[in-house]
Amino acid sequence: MKQAIESIVYFFAVVLVLTGIAGVSYHLLREEGWIETMLGNIWNMEIQSSMIAVPVTIAAFIMFRLWHRNQIIHSSTSRLPNFFVYALMAGGVYFIGHYAVTGAL
Repeated sequence: MKQAIESIVYFFAVVLVLTGIAGVSYHLLREEGWIETMLGNIWNMEIQSSMIAVPVTIAAFIMFRLWHRNQIIHSSTSRLPNFFVYALMAGGVYFIGHYAVTGAL
């Protein structure tokens, strides 16, 4: 009985992760999606808005250094993969709920 319950929980976790991936992919790649909107905003950015690039560049440099040192991917104490999976599961819950309420993604 315990094994059946664990299998059902794992099944729903996988469904939520896959739904999260599908929903994020849909919103990223669709017409007037997140990528198109972001690229459009970058092209229309004014001089004062370019100050946002400084912290983003610093964060990208730090992430690259951590990745280069294998501290993110190969660390046994890293919580980043767990956070990523939980974020995808939360996205799956959101997209399923949004579809149930509005009938559209």
